[in-house]
Amino acid sequence: MRPDEDRVIEIGAIKLVNGVEVARFSQLVNPGKFVPRFITEITGIHTAMLVNMPPPEEAFMDFLAFVGDAVLVAHNLSFDDGFVSAELERAELPALEQKKLCTLRLARRLLPRLPSRGLKNLANHFGIRIVNHHRATADAEATAKIFVQLVRTLETEFNISTIEEAIRFQYKSYAQTKGEPKHIPLIREKILPQIPDLPGVYRMYDRSKRLIYVGKARRLKDRVTSYFRAIENHPQKTQNLVREVRDIKWDVLPSELDALLYESKLIKQHLPKFNRALVRYKNTPFICLNSHLAFPTVGWKYVVQNDGAEYFGPLANREQAEQTLEWINHLFRLRECDESTFNRKMVCIYHEMGRCEAPCAKPEAKVAYDDHVQMVRNFLMGENESVRMALQHKMKKAAAALAFEEARWFRDQLQMFDRILQGRKHIAAPVRDHNGAFVLMEEGALLVHLIRFGKKVETLRFSPDGWQTERVLHLLQAVVEDQFSPHLTPPERYGQKEVDEIRILAHWMYCNRGRFHQVPFTKELDWSIFLHRIHAVIQQTALS
Repeated sequence: MRPDEDRVIEIGAIKLVNGVEVARFSQLVNPGKFVPRFITEITGIHTAMLVNMPPPEEAFMDFLAFVGDAVLVAHNLSFDDGFVSAELERAELPALEQKKLCTLRLARRLLPRLPSRGLKNLANHFGIRIVNHHRATADAEATAKIFVQLVRTLETEFNISTIEEAIRFQYKSYAQTKGEPKHIPLIREKILPQIPDLPGVYRMYDRSKRLIYVGKARRLKDRVTSYFRAIENHPQKTQNLVREVRDIKWDVLPSELDALLYESKLIKQHLPKFNRALVRYKNTPFICLNSHLAFPTVGWKYVVQNDGAEYFGPLANREQAEQTLEWINHLFRLRECDESTFNRKMVCIYHEMGRCEAPCAKPEAKVAYDDHVQMVRNFLMGENESVRMALQHKMKKAAAALAFEEARWFRDQLQMFDRILQGRKHIAAPVRDHNGAFVLMEEGALLVHLIRFGKKVETLRFSPDGWQTERVLHLLQAVVEDQFSPHLTPPERYGQKEVDEIRILAHWMYCNRGRFHQVPFTKELDWSIFLHRIHAVIQQTALS
């Protein structure tokens, strides 16, 4: 639309004093020409509505009287100002000499991370509801409310309290508006050059020496330096963090996995104000295969204990645990009754439902039952695709029968199956029996992570050109002999701290699948054989 060709058909204005509405102006205008169809579709205003309305010269005389010497505020001021000025010139009325502010300009400087600063987006951002959007008075009302919010930001963040300061502010560049705090150049000059380019955990402190943020990094220097580059492009939360930081400390660790574990520990210990994730221990469920029973059952628990059962997990939440249990009960047909019911040796409703082979009444079913138990064990270790294949078969069968709702349900189950159990194939043992070594290259170093009873117990880091030395083998031998001694036994109980470490390790394994070589350890294996297997994988990894 062009001011020299198109006409104003409605004027709307809200007058504020100290942020409070004191008057409003609303007037339709007869432009002396037909209203285009697309304008009617946008605004709802059609030609017939304007026939008896005042012409521009009358409408704008009333508008100028309403405005007086008040500051004119508009969203996308140049657009509105162009049309109003053109109408005033055609009507031979005085031009607008009032001071002017543009809420779009202010928003661009105050809300740089907002994807769009259009009127509707800003209204949504501030929780302002616009009724009859694209009608002049409704849009003026929304602009007034947005302006009040922006003024508050100017006052609190920039100490701007006068109209003259706000008008100057709207024309400043971003760098000028933000005004880099004095402590940031000092951090860049004195702290950042000292940070090593190694994995670890960094800690940020405020002016009162309080710990306000903990983070981990595969390369400390790159990660910490990134906070102090192009600060205006960071999310608002990160900008707020950078404003408060006065000191940074760090701990160099052997690997990213070590950094993940230490980061979680520090956050839960100190609860820094800018950390939102990892601040609390989660109730993490495990699938429990009660293999110590003559006819094992399957369930789930939050606590891993030394009770003779095999624990698989962790899973994300209770819903995932119950869903996994439901798949097992439907497809592997283990008994679901308690010991008291089982010892009555009477067939129960689960057998009648086709969910159990009734081993209570059929002792000869022991061999077949043991096979089913092993299938469940394989499934929980990601080695058995029977559940996936069964779901796929039922989905295709329902689709072929044009039962699309049923097919969609099976499709959703299949997606849930992949999401829940996609990481299990990387942990080929129950938690208490998860023992072994992971060998990988990370940021130019050769790493050996040793896992014992489901937890990481040691990380050895070697330079890629030093893996052939005798020192490597001697160091590896000392650690393996100590950590994989046959005299060691699993913990009696895994508390929240241990479960958190298991969860982090499982997540790391899934995210790094394909990057590491795994060397499993079983209780039947002598530690010296295990040692030489690790050494062979080290040689293979270093040469590849």
